[in-house]
Amino acid sequence: GWKTEDIRSSIFHPRSSTFNAMWLIVGLGNPGLKYEWTRHNCGFMVVDDLARRARKEIKAPECQALTARSTIGGEQALLVKPS
Repeated sequence: GWKTEDIRSSIFHPRSSTFNAMWLIVGLGNPGLKYEWTRHNCGFMVVDDLARRARKEIKAPECQALTARSTIGGEQALLVKPS
């Protein structure tokens, strides 16, 4: 099983960890055309841009959100847009 010191080490030194770390990037916004290009959708726009740059489409419905898995700057990432 996991030892407490392994977990502490992975939190403070993720590069030396045996855990597979992944960034969770959540873009908050409001659905609908009314908010599409407003400050209320800044988070959605950031996640959409990250997905575009990674050539990913955010379309997988998971946990009441649209998601895409990607690699950004050599790091694994899960892009999330809550619905």
